[in-house]
Amino acid sequence: MRLLACDSSGNLSFTKDIVNDAEIPPYAILSHTWQEGHEVSFDEMRDGSDTARQKSGYKKIEFCAQQAQRADLHYVWVDTCCINKATDLTELQEALNSMFKWYQHAVECYVYLSDVSTSKDDPQSAWEPAFRRSRWFTRGWTLQELLAPHEVRFFSHEGIQLGDKRTLEQQITEITGIPLSALRGTPPSEFGVEERLSWIRGRETSREEDKAYSLLGIFNVFMLPNYGEKETYAFKRLREEIGKLESLWLVPFPKPLCFVGRKTQLAQLNAHFSAEGGQRLAIYGLGGCGKTALALQSVYLLKEHQPTRAIFWVSAISRDSFEQGYHEIAELLGVYTCAADEDNKSIKQWVKDKLSNATFGQWLLVVDNADSSRVLFGQPGEESDENQLINFLPSNRKGSIVFTTRTRETAIKLAGSNVIALGELNRTDAAEVLETRLLEEHRHQLLQQAVVDEFLSILFFHALAIVQAVAYVNMNDFTLSDYIAQYRRSEQDAVELLSEEFQDQGRYRDTRNSIATTWFLSFEEIQKQDSIAAEYLSFMACVANNDIPVSMLPEHHTKTEQVKAINTLKAYAFIAEQRNQKEAQDSAQKIEKMFNMHPLVHLSIRGWLVAHNQWDLWKERAVSRLLAIIPYKDEATTHCATYLPHAQHVVKLPEIRRTKGRLWLLEVVGTCERRIWFEYDNWACREAAELGDRILGKEYADVSSAGTRAKVMIFHGNIEGAKILLREAIATEKKTWGEMRTNTLLVCTAHLAWCLNITRWFKNAELLLREQLAGEKNTPGSVPPHVLVATMAHLGISLDGQNRVEEANKMLLDTLELEEKLFGKSQCVLESLGQVGWALRERAMYMDMEKHIRERLAERARTFGSDHAQTLLVTNHLRTILYRQSKYKEAEEVQKQLLVLYNKTLGPEHPEVLVQRGHLGNVLACQLRFAEAAQLQRDTIELMDRVLGERHPTTLAALVNMACYLDDQELYVDALPWYKRASEGYQATLGPDHQLTKIWSGIYEAVQEVFDSGVLKNKSPETAGTASASTVPQSQASSTTELALRPKEWWRPQSRKWKAGKDTLHRWFTEGDGVKEHKKKDLA
Repeated sequence: MRLLACDSSGNLSFTKDIVNDAEIPPYAILSHTWQEGHEVSFDEMRDGSDTARQKSGYKKIEFCAQQAQRADLHYVWVDTCCINKATDLTELQEALNSMFKWYQHAVECYVYLSDVSTSKDDPQSAWEPAFRRSRWFTRGWTLQELLAPHEVRFFSHEGIQLGDKRTLEQQITEITGIPLSALRGTPPSEFGVEERLSWIRGRETSREEDKAYSLLGIFNVFMLPNYGEKETYAFKRLREEIGKLESLWLVPFPKPLCFVGRKTQLAQLNAHFSAEGGQRLAIYGLGGCGKTALALQSVYLLKEHQPTRAIFWVSAISRDSFEQGYHEIAELLGVYTCAADEDNKSIKQWVKDKLSNATFGQWLLVVDNADSSRVLFGQPGEESDENQLINFLPSNRKGSIVFTTRTRETAIKLAGSNVIALGELNRTDAAEVLETRLLEEHRHQLLQQAVVDEFLSILFFHALAIVQAVAYVNMNDFTLSDYIAQYRRSEQDAVELLSEEFQDQGRYRDTRNSIATTWFLSFEEIQKQDSIAAEYLSFMACVANNDIPVSMLPEHHTKTEQVKAINTLKAYAFIAEQRNQKEAQDSAQKIEKMFNMHPLVHLSIRGWLVAHNQWDLWKERAVSRLLAIIPYKDEATTHCATYLPHAQHVVKLPEIRRTKGRLWLLEVVGTCERRIWFEYDNWACREAAELGDRILGKEYADVSSAGTRAKVMIFHGNIEGAKILLREAIATEKKTWGEMRTNTLLVCTAHLAWCLNITRWFKNAELLLREQLAGEKNTPGSVPPHVLVATMAHLGISLDGQNRVEEANKMLLDTLELEEKLFGKSQCVLESLGQVGWALRERAMYMDMEKHIRERLAERARTFGSDHAQTLLVTNHLRTILYRQSKYKEAEEVQKQLLVLYNKTLGPEHPEVLVQRGHLGNVLACQLRFAEAAQLQRDTIELMDRVLGERHPTTLAALVNMACYLDDQELYVDALPWYKRASEGYQATLGPDHQLTKIWSGIYEAVQEVFDSGVLKNKSPETAGTASASTVPQSQASSTTELALRPKEWWRPQSRKWKAGKDTLHRWFTEGDGVKEHKKKDLA
């Protein structure tokens, strides 16, 4: 295409011949009627001769340029002078075949009516008769000049605008008989052949053959001009070309009868078909998601709108199928001739050359199932062009290619960024597929909305899975409920249903059509293409299908290999990276990549592994990998919660039910559940104990799981039972291994010391723990890190229980320092923080500890979130430190937040929630809000009785607190039954000689004796429990030097009275007497 450039001075000059459409600048175009001898030729315009300027036709060119400049356009095209008709026949041929397109792409078209004259002031009625009689409406070439451009403006001989195609559409349709819809932009292809031919009737051309040639663009055909053939033969050839294009249809499938949805993707395809420039587009997505159906629907819609466009379809399932498709195209085009054999050209090259020729009309080629890169791109290392089918794809500005493929990588290689990612159907479209595919006799089931929802849900709204399942329902006269029941009966049944073959008109006859088979083929292709990706997929099939962290994948590969393998699986749409991970912008916290695996793929790959005798291998590898990476025992890391769902999934696999690997993994799961969800008595612990009995023998199992079972017993309040179990385990371990310090022995010893601390046998616990630490000192590294930290923490508590405060402080601070050294601040055990905070006494130490805990809390919240168990644990420690510093109001706020979060994550009746309610009661009592504390404690005890049991240590401690809350309101009579319950509970669980039994039995007997004497009465209800933090200053308790122990003062840990009481309590625990008399004196 050659344009005239207009400069600011009005000078006109030719541009070069522009071959690439993308390089053509915006331009205006002129439409007019020729006057023989008065038009400017190409040679005259190029030479700039005076003869050209003297012709009347030159004024039309100037008029066009002036109008273009007013529209800020600097280029124009005029048919009289922009085509070298005299000496370049090829250029003339191209111009005749491209004219419609050139007018169509013009920004503005100016129609110069030399036979219509008017002035600016004349009304339309003055010039309309001349307009209707204008010669312009009788010429053949002006038909396409009217229809092709979007913007057509009409001007009089004087250059005065009369209107445009829109404002004058009624007059134009009356003059020409052309429908209004055609004038408004409806493509000519949407009108019938005979109707379009009728538009040329009554029009004249200088050469009779031009009546046919002027219709080439309107019919979207290419035909070489042959002047002298006469009008009749020209129209005969035109009809033949139209017929050829209408018959150039090679699509192997009928129009989809049940196609639904995908409106956005169909619009994208339609835009692609409308564009020029030889573009490619690729549709990619998980096998069976409907790529072929989408391409098929789009080509049928295209055929309806553009019946003359040639449409071809080839399958790239294999090299043979591709070459067979090209043979069929060659036969259709008539290029498979003897000449082809003589020239020794392949059929593929002939098809490419034919479609790449500029003389060929518009075409579309669909390359379906381009899943294997080996088919189109050849085997790696192959250099021969003959072996690379990609080299035989045609390229033409009038043609376009659409690929379908399962992989994003192939889609990008074939079409660059011009791709469509096809996902699952939405709920509405999936239900419509079900409805259209279901037999009429079964459609009454669609009224059962819950059944329909479940049917679609188990198939995850996957297009081919739904089609296959409905085919099975129809063929076997099943109900949807029958199908659901069979699918859910077992994993094997589900895989068999997904593997069931069926016939469908939209699928290739020589291929297997089931959804499972579709994915099996993809998996086998991955095995050939990327063995590491196949390894990852096999591993992922064994674990849970969601939230798969990259750190959990098998190791022994480089980072580059890992990234390549993951991208391969993502390219096949087998896995998808979680969006919240992809979009994370927090640069301060590196977030690990997580992947989700499509549930049906997850199920199908397991079926493939079973069928190929690889399932046993991979499930054992999954167990081994999880055992290697999940933090064991009390080591707390960010990965524990991440890996736990996958370990839970693996231990529930039926094929590993009686293996040692499952036993060890069950113990890990139980430990993690205890740490994360505070579930001490969890299913994993119970199953581990039962499985250990079966496969290891009861004695060995009892010893190996003693630590875990002891924790469960402690949780249930059976402290004495836990002691017995641990002592037996320690004895068995020593008998078996002699002086060897096994992990089981070390863990059980630490747990026994814990039990002794709980029951206040502090000295005995100290002896055990010091012996354990001595062994570590003699043989460094003999005690596992988590056991060493727990041992030191328990020893700190033992020392504190003996009132050896300075020793306790040092030990507990050393524990914290060691813990950070071993695990890092972000990986600490954390439990020791609470033990440290409870034991520290000096305010400066508390302040340091508060700062330390707040830093840890911020770090945990960033890592896990505010409601994660690890974050709640640190928040709990913060409340303890605030409490010990007498920052009761702050402690109360923190405690209330904790309760809300614990309720949300664990439920209102979880044992940990009940403990937290007790802590809130203590904080309220510290503010002397005894009535509130008593009401909260009363409700809490009611829950504890039901959930934990009346004799549980936590319940007994709550009874004591309840009695004290009432006692401090001087509601002695009300407190008496609570003291009694506590006394009886301790006697029943700890025996009459235990210190706790002596203390609370002594207090109960004292209150009872004073009450029996008639002296003790309740305070009046009007004045009971009225003290509050606002009426009693926090310094009150510390202002007295009285050493008498009143429970009211126990709630202020920093007061001198609290310290004195602590000394008194210590004396009671060591001496075991004096409690009763002291309480009677206090009441008096």
